[in-house]
Amino acid sequence: MRLVSGRTTQLAAIFATFTLASCGDGPSAIEDQVATVIVSSPQTQLLVGGTVQLVATLLNQTGATIGGSRPVTWTSSSETIATVSTGGLVTGRSAGSARISAKSGDRSASVELQVLPVDCTPATSRTIGSEEVHSGTLTANDCLFVHEVPAQGWRLDLASTTSLQIDLTSSSFDALVVVTDLQMNILTWDDDSGGGTNARLLGTFAAGQYIVWATGFGPASRGPYQLSTQVVTIPLCTSPVGTLAVGQLVPGTLSSDDCLLNGVSFADPWLLVVPATATLRIDLTSQDFDAFLWVTDRSGGMIAGDDDGGEVLNARVVHTFAPGEYLILATSYWPGSTGSYQLVVDAASGSSPSLGAAGPHAGRAAQPFRKLLERAKRE
Repeated sequence: MRLVSGRTTQLAAIFATFTLASCGDGPSAIEDQVATVIVSSPQTQLLVGGTVQLVATLLNQTGATIGGSRPVTWTSSSETIATVSTGGLVTGRSAGSARISAKSGDRSASVELQVLPVDCTPATSRTIGSEEVHSGTLTANDCLFVHEVPAQGWRLDLASTTSLQIDLTSSSFDALVVVTDLQMNILTWDDDSGGGTNARLLGTFAAGQYIVWATGFGPASRGPYQLSTQVVTIPLCTSPVGTLAVGQLVPGTLSSDDCLLNGVSFADPWLLVVPATATLRIDLTSQDFDAFLWVTDRSGGMIAGDDDGGEVLNARVVHTFAPGEYLILATSYWPGSTGSYQLVVDAASGSSPSLGAAGPHAGRAAQPFRKLLERAKRE
């Protein structure tokens, strides 16, 4: 997520430029002056004890990134809920919301983070390998995951980068599988992709240590379950299905034959060639699914993303592109969604910048899990 503060009108920018010029400052002074601060976060939620790294980007009056080392001061609106280091690393301390701010000179920006309660800890005697099947039973004596849902954690150690299918099935409760790191940061999850109310998670994980949480959709989740893992091949979303041009509207369809973005959501990558620096607005609309839009470089590195920036459940990204080639990924908010959509790219006119994205699991760790929890509360 990224929020922007700075000069909000062209008149203010013109006035500031005139003032600088009248004081005898040249172009170099304008280029070195901080006009805008952007705070980027890979997620808007973390668990108590979890961490998230924020990044502050400084722009001058022309919108260019200011190079070199500039002092940035980080603060938290509530250190009892979340603390932030001098380098922008946030740690969840207790349940609640805290606004984390970054300031450079007289410019600042902030992002609000929600810290979710959990009494589960990563320490567990249960272990699971990359090709195993285990059985367990959720009981009232288990630790409570977010919103007081019983959970059991299984330690997963991977010696190398591995693509896995993780299935959690139960005839007693609506299965929900969640993967965290050892710092309790939620990396990815799935609810109903395994058919019925069973969970099936597909993901590619770097070498390291993880906790696979077997849990349920609501507080009443109790009973036996089966947790299994198997190594699979997951196609990367780097092969374009077509090419986009500015001012062009293209129709498309998400289907089960498409690639899997982050191993969980079907996606169509479209190639966008930008010949010169331009601020563009990209809209993804659908009447069949909750639209989610990602922008990546040609290697699949996340640049920007959006969920509901358009009308209703449609997605909109507004981003300033440097010359180059990009992939525009049309995908869905919920895992396994399919249906028709429309995608259009046009020159931006007065729209707000899009939300930023970072990290290999950003598309699954932040907004979708928030919606899942909100739905659980209602039900």
